[in-house]
Amino acid sequence: MKTTPVPTSWPGLDTENRNMEVPMTVSFPRVPNNDPSLCGSLASPKQFFGDHSRYAVAPVHTRFDRIEWFVWDAEHSLSDMTRAEIIRQSETLEDALRDL
Repeated sequence: MKTTPVPTSWPGLDTENRNMEVPMTVSFPRVPNNDPSLCGSLASPKQFFGDHSRYAVAPVHTRFDRIEWFVWDAEHSLSDMTRAEIIRQSETLEDALRDL
């Protein structure tokens, strides 16, 4: 069995703890326009990110003039539910993902 040695340095490698920083890879190439008749439903499928896909983000149709971005957390510390909790709602994707 052939093994490959682990590099000792490369961009993003935390050499002290030997953990790689994984950049967030969330992108929505095309988000549909808001449709108030579909309020509360997803405008595009959820995209998962974070360690072990802890978070999900998706645009949601609203009864107003634009979609809103929702973020779900599967490991919310105050959750007593068995499903992911909504932890954030924002007007833009950038605001929704800030500091996560």
